[in-house]
Amino acid sequence: MAIKNNKTQAVQPFADKVDAGEKSTVFTQLRIDEDSFLKSKILASVYNLSFNAFVLRAIKNEIQNYEDKHGELPKPIKLEH
Repeated sequence: MAIKNNKTQAVQPFADKVDAGEKSTVFTQLRIDEDSFLKSKILASVYNLSFNAFVLRAIKNEIQNYEDKHGELPKPIKLEH
């Protein structure tokens, strides 16, 4: 079902997952307090990254730190759409 934006153009509804070759991208929303968001935007700028790229980097670093300490996490079950 298409939705109308403020220019009355039909747009696709929010996509959950998009294939990008071998990997897929999952679209999600992040709930974050304003102070952390604004500080993260500054750090993203310091590292010359988008906010999204900065958050992804932080998540990947946290996963790597955990796996280095505790061993590899189980393989996730792939989402089916």
